[in-house]
This record gives sequence, structure tokens and C-alpha cells, in this order.
Amino acid sequence: LERFTEDADGADVAFIYYSGHGIEAGGENYLVPVDADVPSLKDAGTSLVPISAVMEALKKTVPVTIMLLDACRTNPFPADAMVRRSPTASASPIGAGGLEPVRGAKALGNAPAADASLGTVVGFAAEPGHPALDGAAGENSPYASALLRHLAAMKGTEFGSVMRMVTEEVYLDTKAKQRPWINESLRRLLYFGVAPVEPTGDDGLITGERRQLLLTISGLPDPKRAQVELASLQEGVPLDALYGVLKALGTEKIPEDPTDLQKVLDAQAERLKKMMSERAALRTDDPEIKRLVASADKAIGQGAIVTARKFLDDAVGRVEQTNDAVDQAEDLVKQKRLADAAIYARRADASGLVFDYNSAAG
Repeated sequence: LERFTEDADGADVAFIYYSGHGIEAGGENYLVPVDADVPSLKDAGTSLVPISAVMEALKKTVPVTIMLLDACRTNPFPADAMVRRSPTASASPIGAGGLEPVRGAKALGNAPAADASLGTVVGFAAEPGHPALDGAAGENSPYASALLRHLAAMKGTEFGSVMRMVTEEVYLDTKAKQRPWINESLRRLLYFGVAPVEPTGDDGLITGERRQLLLTISGLPDPKRAQVELASLQEGVPLDALYGVLKALGTEKIPEDPTDLQKVLDAQAERLKKMMSERAALRTDDPEIKRLVASADKAIGQGAIVTARKFLDDAVGRVEQTNDAVDQAEDLVKQKRLADAAIYARRADASGLVFDYNSAAG
């Protein structure tokens, strides 16, 4: 981190992503090195990494500092372990619920004009006091997966919107069990000019609507969220798809009355269940129809309901095209049958002319 701070001198933005253990004690958040042990806690200011110290050092050399902490983990030390910032400092217990909000961040309008810093962003994988999920064995955590998926949107999209996408992606991916949290004091809108390659084709369409959905969810009040979560759980339909239905309806048309909203959720949940149950009944040999239907299923699972409708519209168009071809083929078969019948009839007539009445009758 010291080398990183030196290398960041002169850069526009310092961007740090940390995945590992993190603890809170005495109002300070610490990153825990892989070789840290219980004796390290007696001199945490040196043996561990105080986040505030890193942020202060970077603020002196870089206008904007972004630190994303996938470190809201459970405590790796004994439950009764105590932390001292220095050997002579008073001891503090380790917080039980992961990292806490970073102290001392300046309010947006209170930074002195002489301060060259344009602000800081500290992103946590989970809300204050809540541990984050690690994800399946051998896979990225939900927070890391969401970052990888949506940092590609940074080109042309304001950074705050990107982080809202990440927050709601984790929320949906964990079925509302985890919701990232951000402490930011930026004094400018932040855009990045270069981003990873975006997905194209069907995946690109799904990802585009998915991002719109995530921003829509970020603006929904908690009571509506709770109602959607409960409906998803009770009806056994994907949370993403149920939110996607509301986005397709339009935020301005989402009922304010909980009873009316419940009617919408119940009706659309039944429709989703019906569609999900009918998947297995689909039988087609047309590879294009198979692709479109599979993409529609994927889009529904991602809450991209409008995109799913487009795929199914295209599938219907393909069916109609093939129906025309089938109709033409059936006409050709009919004409062939008539031609074949005429040949049989002519042979029967010829058989009669040679008094072969058995063949004529056949």
C-alpha cells in the first residue's frame, strides 16, 4: 500500500479493491494481512492496516480516492480478543458485525476550498454491522461478481450510478440477504472514459435492461421492496423477474396502495409460474427458435422482461416464417399426391385396355 500510494502521485483517481478479512475496533476499521495473528492485535496500527491512514495518505496525492472493501467478513480472531492501536493505547473489543462506516468523511458541502481533494468513496460489500457472503467455493463473492459485471458500464455512466447497479445486483443475487453500502463525499460527478468490453448480441440486450432495472430498484422505497421480497418468497418466483415486471409497468404506474400493489404482484407471479412450468413442454427442432426461447428464459431470470418479450416476438416471427414454408411444403405434397393418383389412374386405364382387370382394379 505504501508503494501504491507513491505510484498514485499525479493520477486522477486512486482505485483500491480489497478482498479478505476486515475488523472494526475502537471506531477504526482495519484490513487484516494474511500473516496477522493474535499478537498483531497488540500493535494494530503497525501490524494491521488502518483504513483511515490509507485514505489520508492517498488524499494528499490524488484528487479522488475510491476504496471498495469486500472485507465485511466474520471475525478471524478469538471472540474475546482485544485490539490496541499501539502497545500503550487502551484496548477495544472487535466489533461483532464486520466493518463499520468510515469515520471522519467530510460532508459534501463542508470541504474547505483550499483542499485539493475532490472527495473519497468507500464502498462496503455489506451494510454497516453486517457480514458479507463469500459465495460458493471456488467462485467470486457476490460483491466481486457484481463489480466485474457492472464496472464495464463506467464508460459514459456516472460512477455513482454504476455503484447503485452493483448494490442492487448483490441484493438480487443474494435474494435480499446482502446489500452493499457506500460512504462518499465526492464534490464532482465522476466518469471514467475507458471500460472493459461490453457484452454484445443477446447478452448485451439483457445486460442493458438489467442495468436499467437495478437503477429502478435503487429508487424504490423499503416498504415496496419488502412487499416484493415477500411475494417472491411466497409464490416461489425469482425476485429479479418480479422486480422486472414492475419496471415494465413503469415506476410512475406502480400502485402506491399496498393492497393494489399486492394484486399486481399476485397476478404477475401466477403468470411467471405458468411460464416457468411450460418451459419443459417446448419441443422444436429449429435452432433459431431454440436460441430465442433460451435467451427469453435467461432475460426473464435477469428481470429483463421487455427484452424477453422482444426475443419471443422474434421467435413468433420465426414460427410464422416456418409456417409459410410448411404450408408451401404441404401444397407441394398435395400436388404430388394428385399427380401420383393421376399416374395410378392412367396405369389402370392402360391395364384395362390389355384386359388386365386385376391390375386395373388395383
